[in-house]
Amino acid sequence: MGPALGMVLLYGFQHINSYLLLLYHAAISVVGAEMFQHDRRLGQWYLVALFLPLAAVQLAFPGPQSWRALCGFSFYIIFFSVRLRRLCAIYASRLAETRDLEASVQPDSLTGLFNRAAMQNPMDRELKGAADTGRRVALLFIDLDGFKATSDTCSHRTGDLFLCKIADRLNRFAGSGLRVARRGGDEFTLLVTDVKLTISRPALLAFAESVLAAVCVPGSIEGRMCAVTASIGVGMFHDDAPNAEHLIRAADRAMYEAKRTGKRRICAFGARQLLDLHAPRKSPARRTRAP
Repeated sequence: MGPALGMVLLYGFQHINSYLLLLYHAAISVVGAEMFQHDRRLGQWYLVALFLPLAAVQLAFPGPQSWRALCGFSFYIIFFSVRLRRLCAIYASRLAETRDLEASVQPDSLTGLFNRAAMQNPMDRELKGAADTGRRVALLFIDLDGFKATSDTCSHRTGDLFLCKIADRLNRFAGSGLRVARRGGDEFTLLVTDVKLTISRPALLAFAESVLAAVCVPGSIEGRMCAVTASIGVGMFHDDAPNAEHLIRAADRAMYEAKRTGKRRICAFGARQLLDLHAPRKSPARRTRAP
């Protein structure tokens, strides 16, 4: 009875080991496939790291003893696979974040300026510093008037070249206290962090006027004269907005007000109303300029 029972138990034990090995192979196959999707080289090393120990166990324990060794080793491997799967998920998440960050810091492919995403981090950093020191920060939204018509009349290539010329003019204002970015299409932003420029609205008006004048200068592109104007909206941190999101909204709303009231002008977002920055100068000629 004893030997017969022992043979039955051994037979059942071997079959249990077989099921465990099948489970083990299924586990490493799933994890290995996921790792191959994220990183082919990492997936290859993963499979090598798991199959080599199995081969070593079978060589060290030939015959029926290998079943017992593989049984115990399978529990370790399955546990290791679960842990590695979690690490793989973390690795994939970090890799995606890194790629997004790399994409965000790439310059605009057409103009070479900061792109929309790359401007966000400097803006957040500047606003945090301004909140700590109590200084002002201004954001200018610059939207070109009539650029689409110019691009359609001449050619899209001419329009792109003229857009690069405008970007170069704006980039001349860049410095330690100024950052220029292209938000997309014919829209640009200019972050003003220089205390001397943002100490008051009149000082900011003078600076915005110089930006507008630079944009409105006609330029020759491949033998053709191109000209556009611009509508500029201004928002000020602390005065008009408590954070970056509200500052962007304030400048954007002011820019649309500049377009609505005649284009080729500058409007600032006030706490209670939208202010035409030309109004304090009482210059009707400027207020009625043709688009």
